[in-house]
Amino acid sequence: MFRQRAWLLLVSALQVDGRLMRRMTTAPMRIGLDYLKPKREGAKEALLVLNTPLDKNVLVSLMRRADTVVCADGGANRVHDLLEGEGLQDLRRVLRPTAIKGDLDSIRDDVAAFYRDELGVPVIRDADQDRNDMDKCLDTVWGLHCNPVEAQGTTAAPVPAPGIDPVENPVHVSVRVLGSFSGRFDQVM
Repeated sequence: MFRQRAWLLLVSALQVDGRLMRRMTTAPMRIGLDYLKPKREGAKEALLVLNTPLDKNVLVSLMRRADTVVCADGGANRVHDLLEGEGLQDLRRVLRPTAIKGDLDSIRDDVAAFYRDELGVPVIRDADQDRNDMDKCLDTVWGLHCNPVEAQGTTAAPVPAPGIDPVENPVHVSVRVLGSFSGRFDQVM
């Protein structure tokens, strides 16, 4: 497996008596570079798109590669808006999410209507405020790629969302999260 070991320098800023103090720590971190390699035969990949600014080239590359794309509600706005413009309408129809899930407080009405009505993408409302939208999207990936019969009775077995048909046999899925460490505290914690 093509992986590199890297040391990540974490810098956190603390304010003490009005002065900015910096504390630096190093922590070992494994950075997977598998997404640069061709996909293995039979491997499944899921992409979660969160509501943070995105790079269009990275988004298009990861969406083309993924078997499943689940947008947190505001992430659908980001995908929609990045793939807007002359010559991109066809790409927007091809690179559509598998599902959009969250409490739907961030998604614009026009974006929800476009994906739901024009492209048939399930837009799933989960009003649970004790969990963030990323967790809710992970539940959707679980429902799509894991066998709900085998998972019954386990605490890690969410009920598949309406409009999502789970597969019969569980498979290993690599999940990539786009926008997970970009400054929003609710997505970092």
